[in-house]
Amino acid sequence: FLLQTQQEKAKETAQTLEEKLASHIEPLLYKLFPDGPSSKTSRGYRFGSKGSLSITHSGPKAGQFYDFENQEGGGMLKLIAREFHLDSQEAKEWAGEFLGKAKEIKIPEVFSKPLYSKPQKQETWLSLQPDSKTPAPKFEDLGKLHHYYKEVMRHPYHDKEGHLLYYVLRLENSEGKKITPPLSYGKFSEEEEPSWHLKGYKDQSGKHPLYGLEKLKDNPLATVVIVEGEKAADLGADKFLNPDKHICLSWSGGASSVSKADWSALEGRKVLVWGDYDITGMRAQYEVCSELKKLKNIAVKAINHDLLYERDFPNKWDLADPLPERASEVSIHYIESKAKPIIGDFSEIERQVEKELGMDKNFDKGFGMER
Repeated sequence: FLLQTQQEKAKETAQTLEEKLASHIEPLLYKLFPDGPSSKTSRGYRFGSKGSLSITHSGPKAGQFYDFENQEGGGMLKLIAREFHLDSQEAKEWAGEFLGKAKEIKIPEVFSKPLYSKPQKQETWLSLQPDSKTPAPKFEDLGKLHHYYKEVMRHPYHDKEGHLLYYVLRLENSEGKKITPPLSYGKFSEEEEPSWHLKGYKDQSGKHPLYGLEKLKDNPLATVVIVEGEKAADLGADKFLNPDKHICLSWSGGASSVSKADWSALEGRKVLVWGDYDITGMRAQYEVCSELKKLKNIAVKAINHDLLYERDFPNKWDLADPLPERASEVSIHYIESKAKPIIGDFSEIERQVEKELGMDKNFDKGFGMER
């Protein structure tokens, strides 16, 4: 009870600090980024040479930031800790000292809020299946992004029949930072000729297709292993699992985009969810399982991350990474064998699929055909 009370008080203190920091957002940002914003609107500021850091200064989300390059966000305490390399307690202490003198800080004109901003025209991107006569352009032909990043991988997304839908690019800068923008084919209006742009792909339902869908058709009895990221989906089955019995699929957009994916293609399948070995990966694993529970006729298991801990797997480990010293491929198979049942029964799904395959075979023979 005492621990719970202390945690509640700490949470209340943090919330109070966040509210006070949001009310002094201009002097705070001046202290954090003295060079000023790269752009600003009536709702927020952008910082950095490419404007990748967005900070809201007005409205219900005032005092919140999002870093599009590193795909992380939060409140001002988190931003203070990040920019000054402090832990959470040190960030609170810094915030308290700042608030004590915030009213005395003279703010440069560059941090003044604009009274209004012109409403931006909303762009509507219509995703289309690529025209085989219009291949995707080279990375160097996609604008100025190649000045800051190099392309290290291009992951093609297909439909279940193997037709190309779009790409996800894996880009890396000189400091080792990575981003994964989508590259899709489509147009902004009915009158416009379709072309390739760094825009996300959505199907008619507004969802994103899974990565590796083309593997499902030729592997009806294989266990579908859901991993986070295209790289793990490309390497996982061949490196550690049995490629004759496992196929690895992923979703696009990372841990925050689980609900945006179309999981319906996994109905009637055995699915093993293998989340990355960190807090974000465990949360993503839980969310994937929640989405799969909504499907009909599916069997789902999820790995137990405690087993990775017992074998000294490093933080953030996934199926694309090398094995740690104390582990072996036997460890991987053991972790798979101890996966926790979430919904359905693997044996029942196997029987259903085998029966369907047998019916197809008998049907073909009845017409004198062989498969």
